[in-house]
Amino acid sequence: MEPLAIGFNTAITNPGIGGGTTALQVDGDILPGIDDDAYLGRASTAWSRLYLSNGINNSAGTEQISIANRHLTGGQWNATSTLRVGDTTNSMPTGIEFYVVGDASVSATFTAGGNSRIIGDLTTDGNVTVGGGTGKLDVGTVDPPYTINGEKYATYLSGMIGVKEETTGSLTTNEYIENIGYRKTINFNNQANGSDLWLFSKTTNLKDNLSRMSVLLTPNSQAKTWYEIDKNNNTLYIYSSAPGNISYRFSAPRFDDAKWQNTRTAGVEGFVLNDQDNFNSQNISNEEINYSIQIAKIDEQFKLLLNNQEKIDVSSFSNSLIANLRSGLAVINELVTDNLVVKNKLISPIANIGELNAINATISGTLTADNIKSKTIDKLNEQLDLINEKYSTASAILTNIQNRLSQVENDPLQLSPLATTSGQLPEDLTNDSLSLQTLYTSDILANGSIFTQSLSSFETDLFIQPTGDKPVHILANLLNLYPNGQVVVSGDLLVTGNVFANNLDTRTATISGTLALGINNNPLSTDSGKLLAIFGNQGQEVSSIDASGSANFNTLQTSGLVIASQNVLSSSVSGNITSNSTIGTATIATGSAEIFIQNNQVNPQTLIYITPVSDTSNQVLFVKSKQTCNQEVSCTPGFTVAVPQALEKETAFNYWLVQTK
Repeated sequence: MEPLAIGFNTAITNPGIGGGTTALQVDGDILPGIDDDAYLGRASTAWSRLYLSNGINNSAGTEQISIANRHLTGGQWNATSTLRVGDTTNSMPTGIEFYVVGDASVSATFTAGGNSRIIGDLTTDGNVTVGGGTGKLDVGTVDPPYTINGEKYATYLSGMIGVKEETTGSLTTNEYIENIGYRKTINFNNQANGSDLWLFSKTTNLKDNLSRMSVLLTPNSQAKTWYEIDKNNNTLYIYSSAPGNISYRFSAPRFDDAKWQNTRTAGVEGFVLNDQDNFNSQNISNEEINYSIQIAKIDEQFKLLLNNQEKIDVSSFSNSLIANLRSGLAVINELVTDNLVVKNKLISPIANIGELNAINATISGTLTADNIKSKTIDKLNEQLDLINEKYSTASAILTNIQNRLSQVENDPLQLSPLATTSGQLPEDLTNDSLSLQTLYTSDILANGSIFTQSLSSFETDLFIQPTGDKPVHILANLLNLYPNGQVVVSGDLLVTGNVFANNLDTRTATISGTLALGINNNPLSTDSGKLLAIFGNQGQEVSSIDASGSANFNTLQTSGLVIASQNVLSSSVSGNITSNSTIGTATIATGSAEIFIQNNQVNPQTLIYITPVSDTSNQVLFVKSKQTCNQEVSCTPGFTVAVPQALEKETAFNYWLVQTK
């Protein structure tokens, strides 16, 4: 059927939807006469409304607007001036290209080319990028939300004046610097790419802004901390008075901080604060303010009181300032006072005092004075005169001793005449007193014994029998050293450090510490028979077991260690098995996926090792659970071995329980 071409008005008296009359009503398509260069209405004669039920297509037949689904389809749509969403008023805010009233949801990328304003909530399932990642976001409050255990919580971001970058972390000062303390060196030139410190140095252009970096340090102890900056080497040195862990926080201006000033001339107003800079200042009196400072012992603690009030910020340093005062130490560069009262002692290496009046003075060191006037000293001078009169006698004795020493100055010193079995001095020295505080000589030859409280060497190493051709016997032969290198100890040898030996040969070895034989720290019993420790392919009988569980072996020689266990239990039961052995074999039956092994050796420190000994059908055996019970009466200790799926054929495996501490 050909389309009907109508070039005239034909009135149909059906009431129209808009309240007028229906001029044309057809049952089919209305097409243009020649081509698509035709209008449905004109600017001077426009249609009031267009009613469609499905959509609007372009000349190619592609749907552009879906009326049924209320979608803009068929390519990209542009709003060349302004786009309003959720608002039917005619007014439009100045300079706004995209205007949303209500909630807005963005599931992908949201790009705003001009000024965009959203009155309401903006929700996006993707990321929000401003200015390609370099723009500025004006916002008053940033709240990263958290939902913890079903409850919603707010975590607000703190603001910062100026555009800065920060990083935090911890470090350990362990490099000792003599007369300074302990140091940690941070060289920003050799940090690992992508690390926190590397990113911090790059985003702040730290090589040029190192002097503008702020460093906050907090030690995990009462150690003192400080830092130094080396701008020439782009290096930061962190010090502490004692080695330890230090938490740090570094802050520095971002590389482009000059672009972002603290003042602004455009954009939204944000928070509006009307706070004038002037304020009412109180008149400050010029009268002198008196302070009363004292250290008092309150509740068995020393506290600093300022005008009878505890100074908390100072008293809290109990192990520094107050502790030093309590222990008798006060380091003061200069002390100026009208009166100084010392109830006990005044100790000083140097004291420059114009006039000193002392009731009692005790000097334990050296007293140096040009002139001292004292009745006691005058009497001492008289006694010194008496000593000078008798000096000739003492001088003669000293000369005699010097002559004796000069005779053996270049020869070995033989002291045998000076020490006799009776303990008496020779007759020619019985009337003189010989006291040698220090004796310097190259060799000493003694036919008998030399008695001394200590023997030391002050310049070189101390050698005993340096030629090594004679044995050395120490402490009544308890320790003997022989020229062939043999050392014989006649007693117990206790070593607090390590013992290293190429070979260890012992007839009887008692191990009470590291080697423990027994179950749950209970020693094994030999009532049922002999207990053998298997080493290599040989069984060595344990000769005895002491009360601590140690074992004494007759012989111990092995190239490998084989661990054996009594009462090794094998089972093919698919449900539960019972064993008290630390080593055993079990089988997961066909159609089953697990097996429970009841074993009273399982405790919280037990490690369980599993090794399959048959085909597992490509399934992995694992320890599904471990039941230790502790002190529970109704609990059954043991462990469960399982596979992910039920087996089509039975699978055997070995297990080994290893106790740790």
